[in-house]
Amino acid sequence: MKNSIGSSLLLVLALGALGFVIADNPPGGVRWGVFGAEEAPLLQKVVFLFLTYAWPGFLSCFAISMFQLQARLAASGANKRTVFSICVFASGTMLLSLRSLSLSPTSGIAYVAGMAMGYTLMARLYAVRMRTFFGRVSVPWPIWRGDTRAVQAIDEMARMRRAA
Repeated sequence: MKNSIGSSLLLVLALGALGFVIADNPPGGVRWGVFGAEEAPLLQKVVFLFLTYAWPGFLSCFAISMFQLQARLAASGANKRTVFSICVFASGTMLLSLRSLSLSPTSGIAYVAGMAMGYTLMARLYAVRMRTFFGRVSVPWPIWRGDTRAVQAIDEMARMRRAA
């Protein structure tokens, strides 16, 4: 797939907007200069920034991915126990991300970025197949759009089903 100038420009604008919002909304509501001048150890500052920005982003990315996976598994006729388990993970993770958002309003930036990453990740997913391990354990297994051999195999199976 070719990259167009429009999509590249849109990405630059989105990243610029995120950068501006981070610069304009420092963690804890104090200026970045005050945060940098604080005498706390560097590790403590890094952990604080991780919990403020990276953790809510990771949680929202995981929640969106699980919600999308749940919808695809349900549509493909997966076992109800599997669908319910994925829903529990998705809902629990979304609650954790909303909790972290309520504890630090500046985490909203990471929450938005995590949601965007989750939707982008799931847009790259072509299909979900169930794989069996140890002879009995069925596990959802992703087929990514970049895996041409697996995509062709799924397409071939779909053509055979339509012909039958």
